[in-house]
Amino acid sequence: SPAVTFTDSGQLDNCGLGVIERTWRATDCAGNFSECVQIITIKDTTPPSIGDPGANATLECPADMVFTPPTATDNCDDEPDVVEVSVETTGDDCSYTTTVTWKAVDCSGNESGTVSQSITVEDTTAPVPPDAPADVAVQCPEDVPPAAGLKAVDDCQGEIEGVPNDVSDGQTCPETIIRTWTFDDGCGNISTVSQTITVNDTESPVFETLENVELGCDEAFPESLTANYTDNCDPDGSVTGYPTYTSDGCFEYATYEFEVYDACDNYAFTKVEYSRSINLIDECETAFGYQKDVAQCFIPDFSRWGWTNLVQEDNSYTLDLLAGAGQGNANADDFFCDPNKGTDVGDVIIDYFDGMITVTYIMDDAYEMTEAHVYIGCGPYPIDNNGEETVAPGQYTFVASEVMVNDACVYTFGPFEASGPLYVIAHAVTCEIICECSKPDGCEGTYTGGGEIEVCPDQTAALEETSGVDFKAYPVPFDEKVNIAYSFNYDTDVKIEVYDIKGFVVEEIYVPYSTKANGAVEFDLSKFKDQMLFVKFRTNRGVEMKQIISSNNKR
Repeated sequence: SPAVTFTDSGQLDNCGLGVIERTWRATDCAGNFSECVQIITIKDTTPPSIGDPGANATLECPADMVFTPPTATDNCDDEPDVVEVSVETTGDDCSYTTTVTWKAVDCSGNESGTVSQSITVEDTTAPVPPDAPADVAVQCPEDVPPAAGLKAVDDCQGEIEGVPNDVSDGQTCPETIIRTWTFDDGCGNISTVSQTITVNDTESPVFETLENVELGCDEAFPESLTANYTDNCDPDGSVTGYPTYTSDGCFEYATYEFEVYDACDNYAFTKVEYSRSINLIDECETAFGYQKDVAQCFIPDFSRWGWTNLVQEDNSYTLDLLAGAGQGNANADDFFCDPNKGTDVGDVIIDYFDGMITVTYIMDDAYEMTEAHVYIGCGPYPIDNNGEETVAPGQYTFVASEVMVNDACVYTFGPFEASGPLYVIAHAVTCEIICECSKPDGCEGTYTGGGEIEVCPDQTAALEETSGVDFKAYPVPFDEKVNIAYSFNYDTDVKIEVYDIKGFVVEEIYVPYSTKANGAVEFDLSKFKDQMLFVKFRTNRGVEMKQIISSNNKR
C-alpha cells in the first residue's frame, strides 16, 4: 500500500492557537504521489478551573495576615494565571477583616469564576498593667499622695494611660482608701491594679513648752492659763487650765494642767507650776494692854478677861500687850486675868501731856496686829446704846478695822484732846508670824477713823468759858424731848449738836445766818432714855457745851 505522510504549514501563537494547513501525500512504491490539504484551526474557549484558596481565619491581634491563593488548571494552558481581583478591609482597630478575591485566567484570556479568603484580626486581650505602687500608710488625709501616672502595654493599642479612682471605706481612725487604676484599650478589654492607702493619725498633739514661774511674795496666782498646742492633722488650738493649790511650809503652789484629745483620740498632757512665798500668820488671839500699877481686870464685872487702865495727865505709860491671858472657864467662878500666863506680843505706849493723849501700839518682831480698838473715857468701861457698861471692842471710842491696821508693826491713835483722869482700854487682835516674805519698808500706821473722847461730867463747867455763847436746855432732866432756847445781840448762824457719852453725834440742826439771832429748837430724844448726853452749841463767837440727863437715868 502507498505510504501516507503530511506536512504542516502555518504558525501558532504563544498559547498554541491558530490555523494549521496540513498537506497529505500518498506515495506508492513507484514514487507516485497524490496530495490533499487539510485546514486545522486550533482555538481555546474553555475557561480554566480555579481551586479553593486558604481557609478563612480569625486571628488575635497583633498578627500578620497570611493569605493562601488558590491554584488553577486549564485544558490548554498548563499554568493559567491566578490573579487578585480585589483586597477589601472592613472593621476598626478592635476587629477588622481583610478579604482577598482571586480569579484564574488562561493564556487565551479565558477567566474562571472568583474565589475569596477572609482573615479577621480581633483584639480580645486586656492590656498588660504595670505593677501596682506599694501600699502606703499616712497620718493625715492631706498626706495622701497624688495618684501616680501608670501606663499599661497593649500589643494592639500601644500604651494605655491608667485612670485612677479612690474609694474610701468611709471610716476614720483608720480610714482605708483603695486606689484603683483602670486600663481600658477601648475594645472592651480592661485590666486594673490597686493600691491600699491607710490613713490613721497616731501622733498626739504637741503642747508648747511651758516654763514654771516663781512669783513674788504673795503675788496673786493667775485665775487661769492658756496653753497652745499644734497637731499634725487637726487645726492648732489652745486649752485653758485652772489652778490646783498646794502648800509646803512658807510656799504655795498653783498647778495648771492641760489635756487635749485630737480627732483620733490621741492624748496630750502638760502642766506648769506657779509658786510664791507667802506671808502667813497663825495663832491669832485677843490681846489687851496691861500695866500692873494702873490696870483693873474686867472680871468680875464681865465674864471676859481684859484690863482697863486708869491714867493721869502729864504721864507716860508703857503697857504690856498680852495675848491669851484669860485663864479658866469663862462660865465658871475661877475665871480670871493672869498676866503671867499671857504672851507678851508688844507694848502699848500711852502719852498724856498738855491736854493731848496718844495711844501707840508697838508689836514685837514675831507678831503682827490685824485689828485695834481703843477706849478712852471717864468711866472704866464704854457705855452701849442701851446705856449699859460694856467691854465689847466694837463699842470702844476708836475702832480700827483690819483694813485700817493693815498688819502694822507700829500703830498710833491720836493725839486727841483730853483732860483729867481717864480710863484707857487697849485691845487688839494679834497673830504670830509664821512666814514673812515681804516686810514693808515702813509698817507704821495712824488711825484715821472717827470717834471723840467724852467730856467727863465733872469737867463740864470747864467748858463753859466766857465766849458770848449761852443757851438754855430744858427740861433737865428730860423725859422724851429737850428744848434748846437762845438769844444773842449779834448776827450769826447757829449749829446745835447732841452727843452721846461715846462722842457720837446723835442729833444736829443748823440755823442759817440771821440778825440778832434768837430762837428755840426741840429735839426728840425719847430713844436715848437712861443716858447722859451733851449739847454743843456753836456760833461765830464760839462754842458752848452743856450736859443733859434723862429723867429715867439710872447712873
